[in-house]
Amino acid sequence: MALVEVARFADLTEAQVAASALRASGIFVFLQNQHHGEMNFGVQFALGGFPLHVMEEEAADVRAMLSHIRAAPSSLAPPPPAQSVPRLAFSLFITWLFGVPTPLPIQREHRDEGRVPISSP
Repeated sequence: MALVEVARFADLTEAQVAASALRASGIFVFLQNQHHGEMNFGVQFALGGFPLHVMEEEAADVRAMLSHIRAAPSSLAPPPPAQSVPRLAFSLFITWLFGVPTPLPIQREHRDEGRVPISSP
């Protein structure tokens, strides 16, 4: 009944998504260094990322599940270059004008890969 490390993530968000996917499957997960990484961004690299620990009996199944999740392609299409350049220029202009950094979120389109649309009543 020992905890073993099954994966290590450099990004806190990716580690939390993987941990929540495992928890939703009914697997006990311990995400180490999570709170340190939330408090201080620079500490993430000093600690060596975020190790994900599970029970020793479930380690092989979890490794297979995580490798399957990581191999799946993203459902977000990359932003077209023509769209991102004017948005960046506008963001830089607003930053220069008001002196406040204003990052504009990139609008991405979701790919519909055989998904059934949900109809509202």
